[in-house]
Amino acid sequence: MDRGFTFFGQCAGKTKAGVRCKRTVVFANNLCSWHGGDSSEFMKARAERLKEKARRRIERIKRKQQRASCD
Repeated sequence: MDRGFTFFGQCAGKTKAGVRCKRTVVFANNLCSWHGGDSSEFMKARAERLKEKARRRIERIKRKQQRASCD
């Protein structure tokens, strides 16, 4: 698994309190792993699977509603 480039600096992300993140290991986009740095292919693939699952579920619900309206 490609982990991208790791740099040392300060994360450009903001915490929930609104202050700058204090983590110092950042990736090519100047963000730490908590704020969106190093998006792995695993997470991207998982998001695609979830989108597809939701799309199929919506289609199934629509078909069920159409059958119910025909009766």
